[in-house]
Amino acid sequence: MPDAIPVPLDVIPASTDPADALIRFAFGLDAGDKEILESAFTEDVLFDVSQVGDERSGFPAIEGRDSVVGMLLMSMGPLDTMHALSNFRVHVDGDTARLNCYAMAQHYRPGEGRPRDKTDQVMMGNKYDAELVRDGASWRIRRLTIVTVWSQGNPDVLIDHLR
Repeated sequence: MPDAIPVPLDVIPASTDPADALIRFAFGLDAGDKEILESAFTEDVLFDVSQVGDERSGFPAIEGRDSVVGMLLMSMGPLDTMHALSNFRVHVDGDTARLNCYAMAQHYRPGEGRPRDKTDQVMMGNKYDAELVRDGASWRIRRLTIVTVWSQGNPDVLIDHLR
């Protein structure tokens, strides 16, 4: 499959749907795209992944767009991943919104997602809980909490490249 069509963000019309911020987050994560990831978050975002993975994880919550995007690009950017979001529930109140959805995320070590003979992977079923704010014509994530409901496979796939 060819790479995504390169289009500057200012050419793409902003969505009025708060869910678009989560879609930008997931797409930016899978593409390792800093600009798209940055477009999903407020400058003061709180990114809480303390309940991701298993009891060994113990990830701290991270504050600030630069810190969050930097961490995501370092930890997830190299992996072969695909995040699929579904079951969106959105409540809009003026310029703020609350959103819940599900995510299924497949993770392979860098370069190992495409070959069919690679089976060392981890698949996760997560719940996302987000608070968003309207920023002009689009929405940005002010807080995102991710909770792992289930996982299968080898969780070391997520961290081996960081060792």
